[in-house]
Amino acid sequence: ENSWTPPPPPPQPEQAGIPSALEAEASVLGACLLNPDALSQVADILGAGDFYRERNSWVFAAMLRLHERREPPDLVLLTQELERAGKLGELGGPAYLTELLLDTPSAFYALHYAGLVREAAQRRHIIAMAGQFATLAFDRTKEIGEVMAAVETLFFQMAQDRVTHGLEHIRGPVQRYI
Repeated sequence: ENSWTPPPPPPQPEQAGIPSALEAEASVLGACLLNPDALSQVADILGAGDFYRERNSWVFAAMLRLHERREPPDLVLLTQELERAGKLGELGGPAYLTELLLDTPSAFYALHYAGLVREAAQRRHIIAMAGQFATLAFDRTKEIGEVMAAVETLFFQMAQDRVTHGLEHIRGPVQRYI
């Protein structure tokens, strides 16, 4: 009497879809436009590469550049920064930025939205690493010890990213208080 039953197979990628949080991405950006102070908090959790939609990544990167120069990421300055970077027209112009602003329910939940975006980014990263693990495992030209060492290195890089993501260089806080 074996009562064990195998778990159901995982969903196929085409069924599951690539992990993303598009509404949360837009809400993070809109929250930072509504409340420039939210950007400081959100920047501790997210990087521009965490955004799935490329144009959202461009907007966030522009916000971070403004933040580094101690300029608020308001609609006017952000529009100018994106224009300077040559991305404004490609992302939909000022109309897209206005849409982000108007469609954001509240700046109060910026950290929650950022957490959703970060989680989706981490899931995409795990999927990419799983592909790398599979490629390594199928490569029979390498010794298994070499394969295991490479897998371990990739795994620890991912774990390290999780630990250090959002840590800020000491120069940032020091400059803000000097």
